[in-house]
Amino acid sequence: MIWLKVSSGLGRRFLVDAIATAIFWTVVYTPIFLYTSKSLQGALVGLGSAALVEGILGGPYGKFLDWFRHKLSS
Repeated sequence: MIWLKVSSGLGRRFLVDAIATAIFWTVVYTPIFLYTSKSLQGALVGLGSAALVEGILGGPYGKFLDWFRHKLSS
C-alpha cells in the first residue's frame, strides 16, 4: 500500500523532500553538535534524533513550499 503511494508523482516528491531535508540539516548540524556536545555519544544521539525529526517533517515542509510557491506565482 505504501509502495503504491510512493510510486506516484506526489508520493515520490514527498519522499524526496523528506530525504533531502534530513541530509541537508544533518550536514549543517554535525559541526554544531560536535562542537557543543560534551561527548561524542551525546553528539551522535543529537544527530540521530535530529535526522529522525527532519525525515518526518521534511515531506510536509516540501508540500508547504510547493503550496507557497504556487500562491506566489498566481
